[in-house]
Amino acid sequence: MMKPYSPVSCTLYDELALAISRGKSIELSIEDGNAIETINVVLVDLFSKNGEEFLKIEGDRLIRLDYIRKINGEPYGKTNC
Repeated sequence: MMKPYSPVSCTLYDELALAISRGKSIELSIEDGNAIETINVVLVDLFSKNGEEFLKIEGDRLIRLDYIRKINGEPYGKTNC
């Protein structure tokens, strides 16, 4: 069962939007359950669905924003805007 969505900081959202506009590969650390995965990817889109925010990356994979722990080694908390 998925945990309830926890809104992310404006800083995280803005950083992702900037990376999408630049079209450059970035490093994401994602915590999904008990494991943390670090991947280098190109970001494609940000969108909301059913009150949750998602990041679409190359290969059409979707990542819920509150699962992102780091971008390029920089940690992000769960503080709202």
